[in-house]
Amino acid sequence: MVDADSELETTLRRLLGRGAFDGVVKAMDEVGVARVARMDAEELSEWGVEAGVARRAVAAFELGRAVERAGDAEREVVRGAPDVARIVAPELRGMRVEVFLVLLLDARNGVLGVAEAARGTLTAAPVHPREVLGPAVRRGAAAVVVAHNHPSGDPTPSAADRAVTERLVKAGEVLGVPVLDHLVWAEGGWVSLRAAGDWPV
Repeated sequence: MVDADSELETTLRRLLGRGAFDGVVKAMDEVGVARVARMDAEELSEWGVEAGVARRAVAAFELGRAVERAGDAEREVVRGAPDVARIVAPELRGMRVEVFLVLLLDARNGVLGVAEAARGTLTAAPVHPREVLGPAVRRGAAAVVVAHNHPSGDPTPSAADRAVTERLVKAGEVLGVPVLDHLVWAEGGWVSLRAAGDWPV
């Protein structure tokens, strides 16, 4: 539930006005802030938010994600899986389908950018090595880290996750772009396949 004294409530009141704010808060109480932040204008209108205001709310949430991405990802150095989890969280939080991301790293593991390689269903995001490593080659990345979400909330890697990791690692070796880790992110936590010992030998 949104805290009555929270900064979020104050900001939303200012942006949306009292009536629209009530509809957004009702939705947040029912399904959570992360889910509401991913709704489109049509979905928000089902909670009693007027169409024009709903579009403004969608834009505000997207702006918030953009600010979070810029603050976290811009030339941040990836020292381990916790850094990866923090960087990908704005992209994956509240998503209802699997999204596969690639962190492009320079020679010192500084983040050059984050690219979306695939978007799938509730249970899978089919991904091909060319979608993952293509952006790395174009941007001149020295290495990559990949990450995707489990909308179920359980970050336990699946057999498919391990299989795609093996394919990506082999493809990276051929192209000279090492895949350093694969992080499975969920609302309930995250798992690094490398740290968990699920890394291809």
